[in-house]
Formats: sequence, structure tokens, C-alpha cells
Amino acid sequence: MRLSERKITSTGFTLVELLVTLSVVSILSFIAVPSYRSFVETNRVATATNDLMSDINLARMEAIKRQKGANGTGQAVVCVSTDGSTCSASPTTWNAGWIAFWDDNGDGAYTAGGNDVLLKIHDGLPSTVGVTTTPGTLVALTYTRVGTLAGTTSNMQIRIASTQITKTNSVCLTGGTGRAILAAGGVNCP
Repeated sequence: MRLSERKITSTGFTLVELLVTLSVVSILSFIAVPSYRSFVETNRVATATNDLMSDINLARMEAIKRQKGANGTGQAVVCVSTDGSTCSASPTTWNAGWIAFWDDNGDGAYTAGGNDVLLKIHDGLPSTVGVTTTPGTLVALTYTRVGTLAGTTSNMQIRIASTQITKTNSVCLTGGTGRAILAAGGVNCP
């Protein structure tokens, strides 16, 4: 075979093929990115809501299980906490996290090294998730040995919402029983 008879073939993409592929990818990205952002934010709100409901139910069950505590005044508490070991006084810091604990002496504060038991620590929420409460001063939920909320017969609400999209869930707390009920979609609690 002579050198001049050899067939030369080239492999690769033409400029037109490359431009068409890039156009298709950019169109799909343009469509998918907003949907993905909405998906992520919806999941952040759902996760925060489920975590809070789970921790509230844990505290309520621990109060029923442990009953009175060492001196007859035990209770279970879920409270706002910025450091994961003490309750905070500001209701605006639910975003910073919360703790659930068995308060053996009933003083409303977690005491490490004593008979109090730290049940759960929840770290802060993503910056795109906000929390508001009704009443606006709600910083702690205290459960008695029979699973009711101490000191109130009023219904309360903790709203968890995305600051990026329209997605809100509410945790409704019935004052008489202390049960936590999910109101999805931003519905106000009864």
C-alpha cells in the first residue's frame, strides 16, 4: 500500500455538534435549576419540621415514662438553645437550635452531671429556614408526668418556613393534651 492510498480519518466533534450539545445542556440547566432549588428548600422545611415534632414527642413520652423524678417534680423540656446545653431566653433563636431534656428537679434548666438527662440536641437550622411562634414569647415546652403541657391550656404554634420559596409548615400544640400535630402548607393551627 502506498502512502498516498492510505485513507485518513479524523475523530472528534465538529463545531456545530459541540454548539448544539452546549445549547441543549444550557436549556436543560435553565429549566432544572429552579426546580432543584425548590426541591432543596422544600426538603429543608420538611426536615426541620419533622425533627422538631420528633423531639417534642420524645420529650412528651419521656415525661410519661419517667413520671415524677427524684423529688416528685420531674418534667421533660424542649427549649431554644444556642449552645446545645442551656435554654435561651429569646424566642427568636429557635433557628439556632434546641435541646430536649429530662428535668429531674423541675427547675426548668438542664444541669449536667446531676440527675437531669439530655435527650436530644438539635443544631441550628439552615439560614434559609425561619421559625416564628405563637405566642411570640414561646421559648420552651414543658411536659408534665401525664404528657400535658405545664402551665397552659392555650393552643400554641411553631411555624417553620423557607425564606427562599413559599413553603411553610406549622407544628400545632394543643394546650389541653400537649399533642404535637403537623399542619402542612402553612395552615394556621386551630
